[in-house]
Amino acid sequence: MGLKHRGVVYAMQSACLLPLVLAVPLPSTQIQRAQSSHTPHNSWKALSPITVEPRQEHGVAAVGEDVYILGGITTYNPAAAALPSLPIAQAYSTCRDEWRRIADIPIPINHGNVASVNGKLYLVGALTGNTTWTNPPINYVYAPETDAWTALPAMPAGTARGASAVGRWRDTVLVAGGLTGQIPTVGSQPTVGFVSAFNTTSGAWAALPDLPEPRDHAGGAVVDDVFYVVGGRLNSTTEVRGTVFALDLLAAEKTWVSREARMPTPRGGLSAAAVGSRIYTFGGEGVISAELPEGVYDNVEVYDTRKDAWEVLPPMAHARHGTGAAVVGGKIYIPGGANHTIVGAVVTNDVFYP
Repeated sequence: MGLKHRGVVYAMQSACLLPLVLAVPLPSTQIQRAQSSHTPHNSWKALSPITVEPRQEHGVAAVGEDVYILGGITTYNPAAAALPSLPIAQAYSTCRDEWRRIADIPIPINHGNVASVNGKLYLVGALTGNTTWTNPPINYVYAPETDAWTALPAMPAGTARGASAVGRWRDTVLVAGGLTGQIPTVGSQPTVGFVSAFNTTSGAWAALPDLPEPRDHAGGAVVDDVFYVVGGRLNSTTEVRGTVFALDLLAAEKTWVSREARMPTPRGGLSAAAVGSRIYTFGGEGVISAELPEGVYDNVEVYDTRKDAWEVLPPMAHARHGTGAAVVGGKIYIPGGANHTIVGAVVTNDVFYP
């Protein structure tokens, strides 16, 4: 079923209005031309860059055809010796390739834990501050239709954190591991392993079993009722891990399982997104070396949750860490991030075609 405007029927696809093509046979030359114009699998396309400020350590999620970026930090000023958190929030239209600014977040944040549930954005924990980042026990919901933020029940005492692995399961947002604070210019960061669940319908928080080992800056995704936490690090940007932890959300006795297959390239600060039964991981940061002169990875590796196996794909068009990934219409959008370890915010905005 489509919409009609000025005599043209449009079909809804990924929330975009597209002309509805009638079933009229095409000559073979036109068919070949159409087939050759299809975007190849595992390829990249550059999109309109982020406006307002370069951005890294921001939250990323999608609602409908829009990709949202929340908070983060921008270009580092050595003279100020500070990395101020930002209240800025923006939306990118995947249909129009355009950015727009939306209502500011109630407080400046970085490393926000963000998920999309039933057409709304949930910010369930973050870090805030300038020279030292702390962990406010925040929980907000953003409604795109009203462009407004509303406070929700805060994270339970002792569990507030940012830089967590996040997943969405039914009406629940899952938050695994993370940081309870950080001194960004020093690198000090206490990593935690507890796991929380926020029910967006009831507004209630619940505790789930702790991760087998604390993690921050890890990737999170839910596939087939299983919550996966991949990669990440422990107490330092250099202590990266290649583990895959899995929690069956339907099990009566919930227990984390460490999958046998490990990431080919252990990384923290990576982006992750699930398409079907596969979890795609992008970029990240590690130790500066001859092989990694900026301390930033361009690696793309995909985990097959059903086979417990990894596949290495061609690298990113632009190596980055400190961003997130959002899926719209089967494509993976990665806005912003940093092109140098620790700090190096950019306006780069790419889409990946699985």
